[in-house]
Amino acid sequence: MTKQDLIGQFAELDIFESKAEAKRTFDGLFDIIRRELIAGNEVAVGQDFGVFKITEQAAKSGNVPGKPGQTYNTPAKNVVKFKVSSPLKTAIAGI
Repeated sequence: MTKQDLIGQFAELDIFESKAEAKRTFDGLFDIIRRELIAGNEVAVGQDFGVFKITEQAAKSGNVPGKPGQTYNTPAKNVVKFKVSSPLKTAIAGI
């Protein structure tokens, strides 16, 4: 499903006067989520969906594939993780 598909379904909820209004609301929602994550805050999306949060991924090193004796190092970095809620996890398991 693409962003346009999601906006189309969002617009069909009969709470918007136009598809353009639905798109502005949709874009605004994700802009807020993005800003909160950049600020280091968790974003809980209802009790029946899940939580977006920033976690630190540890530094790692390894061998370069196909180049014996050569190694690489990847520094630690922040990444976005999503933890699925229990109700959603249960619903998906039943598919």
